[in-house]
This record gives sequence, C-alpha cells and structure tokens, in this order.
Amino acid sequence: MDNGIKKVGESQVTVDSWWNSLTSSQQNNPVNQAKYATANRALDSAGNPFNSMDAALNDGKSASVQYSLEKQLKDKWNFVVGSQYQYNKHWMIRAEYGFLGSRNQFLTSLQYRFGL
Repeated sequence: MDNGIKKVGESQVTVDSWWNSLTSSQQNNPVNQAKYATANRALDSAGNPFNSMDAALNDGKSASVQYSLEKQLKDKWNFVVGSQYQYNKHWMIRAEYGFLGSRNQFLTSLQYRFGL
C-alpha cells in the first residue's frame, strides 16, 4: 500500500512539474489543459483507494473486503487406483491415478529413506 501511495505521489509531481514548465500561452492551450485535467483525474482515481485504506488503518480500523463463495463438488465420487514399489531399503516409488466422472488426476512420488 505504501508503494502505491508513493507511486501516485511521484506521478503527481511529474505531472505538476510538466505543467509548471509550460509557458502561460502553452497552459492556455486547450490540448494541454485537457491533458493536465485528464492526468489529475486519473491520479485522483488511482489515489482514492490508497487514501481510504490509509485513513482506515490510521483510525485504528481494519480494511476489509466483502466476498462470498459457493463451493460444491461437481462429482461426489472418485475412483483411485495406485501402486508402490520398494526397490531397496532406501528407494521407493509410488503412483496413483484417480478417475470417474469429470475429474482425472495422476500423482507420483519418489521417496528416499536415509539410513539413520
């Protein structure tokens, strides 16, 4: 959040520096006035969320996001077939394949046991 506030502030300084470097006749040019107004509106829009969060945090309030989630299983059942093989007392390999309905998955693992 602090980086966002800093970036918006730096951009505002750049826009203001550009505007102040123009002569009065260039500042009266409608094209330059439109660019300056548009840049200020964009920076205000970009800075508002940061300012709101910063104000809420400084007031001792916590910023929160409201959301909802509906989570349901597409299929209740899944069939899994697997096997494992121990090559020696240190190495073992394992594989599983799950299938049924709309979901398929494959899992493998290689295990090494230290001789402690």
